[in-house]
Amino acid sequence: MFSYWHYIEFAKPVYARYVKFENVYVPSEKLVVSGFRVFGHGNGRMPEVPVSVNAKRDVKDDRNATINWNEVEGAVGYNILWGVAPDKLYQTYQVWADQPTEKEIRALNKGVDYYFSVEAFNENGVSQPCTVIEVLSIEVGKTNYHVNRSLFEK
Repeated sequence: MFSYWHYIEFAKPVYARYVKFENVYVPSEKLVVSGFRVFGHGNGRMPEVPVSVNAKRDVKDDRNATINWNEVEGAVGYNILWGVAPDKLYQTYQVWADQPTEKEIRALNKGVDYYFSVEAFNENGVSQPCTVIEVLSIEVGKTNYHVNRSLFEK
């Protein structure tokens, strides 16, 4: 059965610089294309892992944290990963390389410790995430500091 909403995977990888979409038939007056996606990697090098990543909780509002990192040569952008455990970095912000290498995250919960990491990407792939940074909540008896921990430590 033919479906207009399907995924086509080639038997062998195809190396192409351009992809052409050719309309064969449309039952209505106008052609509408939605979700046309091509997956793959370029032939160059993936970006390096971001370094000098720092995160700091806002002292005035515990729901905010600022994270910054050094620019990575050849990166098109960065993914800021964060979550409530080093192995549960399920939230993401995407920042393009032409934007500052600093982002204020304004989506945290009060009284909850968070973990942050940054990865760089370009048309050739995504780097490994940097060392995971723990940022403690600001409560009585706790201070605003971060502890570097590797996401890949056993």
